[in-house]
Amino acid sequence: MCIFCAAIPAAAALGAAAHGKQTEARRRAETVNEATTEEPARLAPVVMPRQLPIAGITGVVLVGLVVGSVVTHVATASG
Repeated sequence: MCIFCAAIPAAAALGAAAHGKQTEARRRAETVNEATTEEPARLAPVVMPRQLPIAGITGVVLVGLVVGSVVTHVATASG
C-alpha cells in the first residue's frame, strides 16, 4: 500500500479526534461559564478556548492526500 493510501484513513481519524476534543473543551468551558454567571463573586471568569476550523483543515489535508495518491498511482501505472 502506498504512503498516500495509508495516510488517508489516519488523517481522517486524527481530524475526527481533534474535532471531538475541541468540541468537548468548548462544552466544558460553556458549562463552567454558566456556573460563573450564577455566582460571579466567588469564581473568576472563564475564557472560551479558541476555535480552529479543524473540519476544514482535515478536508484540505484529505483532498491533498487523495490527489497525491491519484498522481502516484497514475504515474506508476503508466510507466
